[in-house]
Amino acid sequence: MDCDICGKKDASFIIQVEGARMAACKGCAYHGKILLALEEEGEEKGSGAKGAHREIRAHAPRAPRAEEDLVEGYGMRIKTARERKGLKIEDFARQISQKANYLDMIEREGTRPSIELAKKIEKALGIRLVEKEEEGIGAAIAKKGTGDMSLLDMLEMQNKKKDKKG
Repeated sequence: MDCDICGKKDASFIIQVEGARMAACKGCAYHGKILLALEEEGEEKGSGAKGAHREIRAHAPRAPRAEEDLVEGYGMRIKTARERKGLKIEDFARQISQKANYLDMIEREGTRPSIELAKKIEKALGIRLVEKEEEGIGAAIAKKGTGDMSLLDMLEMQNKKKDKKG
């Protein structure tokens, strides 16, 4: 089987990338979540069947949950709240056990903090940085009922989200 990412002839994994399932070689498998490992003859102990496979991670369908995301302008909110409390960036970074350079990049929105770090910053500064999306991908899949979303569905969802914010 060919690798769908690089084209090599030795695809030995089925991975999921952004909701799409594809075949991948060992070198490309890290690009997604490994769903299935296809093992060639001699690789699997006790089995000489060529093309045998084993499940790596089998996930039962889960009920859609509200997705969390950062609010628009999170960097300016952090900087304003920090300055309002009279904290220098170095002092605040030390307070939340982060490096000042990393916190500066977050304030300039050069990087996005993890949801966990955003919640830590929220608590320390008394601001809101994380919001739950009512119309996330999981909710759209549940509404559609098939479990499959097309690119058009995702585009429509994104446009609705922009219209609400704009």
